[in-house]
Amino acid sequence: MKRSATIILLFALGLAIFAPAGTGEVIRLKNGVELHGELLAFDAEVGVVIKRCDNGGIITLRWEHIHDGDAKKIKEAHGYGDMKVEVIRIRATRLLLDNGDYVVGVRTEPSRAGVVTLHRMGKDYDYLHDRISGVETVEVAAREILSVHELYDQKVGNAPPVPQRAFVPLR
Repeated sequence: MKRSATIILLFALGLAIFAPAGTGEVIRLKNGVELHGELLAFDAEVGVVIKRCDNGGIITLRWEHIHDGDAKKIKEAHGYGDMKVEVIRIRATRLLLDNGDYVVGVRTEPSRAGVVTLHRMGKDYDYLHDRISGVETVEVAAREILSVHELYDQKVGNAPPVPQRAFVPLR
């Protein structure tokens, strides 16, 4: 009995040693091709790198090439489940100009008399009262008006302060 158990155990170990490494996963592409491979690298913004099981080749797949359902499954497996972007909206001023165009920005203190100053993407622009045919208050996506740095500074400025730990030297 002991001898047969030893033989079975050795046989099982032999199977485990010579079994193929990793089964990988099947990734469907938007063009209908299915690739069977092992995931080597993951980038939430760019895509994945896989090692193909059929020929051992290494291929980089961008998210726009991968079927939406499979891309979602891979992202969720790496902790990127809900990839919705928060759209921050702000109140802005829309100036209707006499030539039919309009401009949108955040109204600031004018630099001189007779102008309306709008702030947009890090710069201030002056518009003469003579050229303005109407003024409206609108709500727009903040990224249309503010630069990334301005939006970041605004978010950080509105955030509650983080308490700092005092440095205590070890004795």
